[in-house]
Parts: sequence; structure tokens; C-alpha cells
Amino acid sequence: MTGRNELDLQGVEERTLQRTQQECATAVNLAERSLGYLNEGLNLMPDEWTVPDVREGLILQLVVLGYDSLRWAFEVSVKGYYVQAYVLIRQGWESWLHAAYLSIYPDRPVDEWRNFRTRPRPVEMRKAVAARSSATGVPNDDFVKAMDELADTYAGFSHPSAESVRLTLGNRGDDLWLRRGGEFDAGHFLSTVNLFCLTAYLLSTMMVILLPVETEYARRGDQLHDDLTAWRTEPPSESTAN
Repeated sequence: MTGRNELDLQGVEERTLQRTQQECATAVNLAERSLGYLNEGLNLMPDEWTVPDVREGLILQLVVLGYDSLRWAFEVSVKGYYVQAYVLIRQGWESWLHAAYLSIYPDRPVDEWRNFRTRPRPVEMRKAVAARSSATGVPNDDFVKAMDELADTYAGFSHPSAESVRLTLGNRGDDLWLRRGGEFDAGHFLSTVNLFCLTAYLLSTMMVILLPVETEYARRGDQLHDDLTAWRTEPPSESTAN
């Protein structure tokens, strides 16, 4: 196992950023579009804090919390800090989950959510959101399974674990390279972008609900969703090698 003789984090980050932009240009563009679309929705809200409804105010705050997390998730992912990007994307995703719960269960008191002892545990909240997302009112098993698997993925990277420490190593020929700071890996970057764009899109659906009448905003979201779907289903054209 080898390491860097000199610790030049800023230089490494700059080179990583350049490689990311050059070798994963499509993914970078989609991430920027996804974050920009969410920001556009927030910009359509008034700057002053004039939300009269407590529940809507909390939902908007959760969206902002998620936006801020994604803003820095993008910043660190393009510089090669993939574990830290997963942690921040997780907070954005959980912000959406709580916002969705508050939105689709208006009959449940806000104070119940505010108190962690009375609000549903995360696994129960995922099932509750899945239930109201189904026409039958019964949780869609595939939806619940997908959310549970996503939660497990985030948990694996959000704590010291085999998954998170594995990303501190890279291959350099026959040697294992101990990464200190960020370092480019297209496969890990594309994985973070996939989750980043999903989370940004989910948060933007909350803006569609909060905005009084903005059908054009919703239509642009549909186009972005179609572009993201096409990107995920097409064979990857960008390098996945370190």
C-alpha cells in the first residue's frame, strides 16, 4: 500500500474537478440542471417569510434544508469526495421523505411530527408515504422495497463501515493507493449523480405542490424527469474506470 509523499489537497481537488467535467460531462450537466430546477421552484416563492400555514411552512423549510444539502453534495462529488456526497444526499432525501409525509397526511397534527417520540420511525414513514402514493391506499411493495434498499445504501455510507472505508482505497497498477482527500472515480461519481438527481427531483415535486399555479414549472419538471430516465436507461457512454 502506498500513499502520497506530499499532501496537496487543493491541487488534487482541482485536477479531480477537471477530470470530472471532462469525462462525465453529461452527468455533470444533468446534476446542474436538477439542482437548478429545484432552485427555480424556490425562487418562485416570495423572499419574505409570509407562509401563513404552519404545515406548508415546515414543508418549505424541509425543501430548503434538502436544497442546501444537495448544493454541497454537488460541490464535494465533483472533487472526488464520494462518501461525503452520499451523506449529504441522504439528508436531502430524508428531507423529502419528511416533507412528503407532512404533505400527504394533513390530518395528522404537526406537533406529532415535531416530537420524535410520536412521529413514525423512518421505516414506518416510508411505508406511510408509499401507502398514500398508491391508488389503493395499500403500500406498494416494490416502492417500499426500493426505498428501504436506498435507506440501507445511505446508512452504509453515512457511518464508518466496510462500504465507506472501501472508498478510501484506489488501485494504481499493482498497488493499493490510500486516498487522502478527493480523487476521481467515474463509477462512484455517476452513482452519486444518479441519487443526487433523484433526490433533487423528489424535492422539486414538493415545490409543485406548494406553488399556487405554476403549470409551466411542472411541465419543465416532466421534461427533466424524461431526460433523467433516458440517461439512466442508455448504455453508459462515460468512462467507469478509475
